[in-house]
Amino acid sequence: MVIQFIKQTLGLSNPFEDFTSNVTRTTSILYGMQSDAKAVHFKRVKEKGEAIKRIVGLPIASNNQCLIKLIEKKHAKIAALPHSGERIQLETMERDMSKALHFFIEYVLEVTAIARELDKHQQKQSNPLLLTKIRNALHFAEKMRARCHIQVQAYKKAPRTKQ
Repeated sequence: MVIQFIKQTLGLSNPFEDFTSNVTRTTSILYGMQSDAKAVHFKRVKEKGEAIKRIVGLPIASNNQCLIKLIEKKHAKIAALPHSGERIQLETMERDMSKALHFFIEYVLEVTAIARELDKHQQKQSNPLLLTKIRNALHFAEKMRARCHIQVQAYKKAPRTKQ
């Protein structure tokens, strides 16, 4: 993780690895959010939701390492590849990844809004709706994480020169 961060900082990594790293970090934060929601720590859930929003690139994707910018970079890298089976596989996975990211963002926004309201009203019991939304966000984060590893391998195998 530290090595990946140094590579990102120096610009030595590729967007596929950076995206994988950020999705893994996001998934870890979501598991923490789930524990906090069960323990009725809504302020922590809200804070972690805000952290995830920054990783994703919300409300403004100003960070070059946010998921929104990285998905754009991945798309450009895929488009630069010559036509091959790996490129078709990468394009298919990229479409699926974009859809999953869209749903993931939707759930993160809902989780953050619910946690903000529960914290404001100082709820003293766990909220099943919040837990469901976190589980849904986790589902899409895990889906993206699984796809990321396959995508990294497919990108490494893809031919770089036209034949």
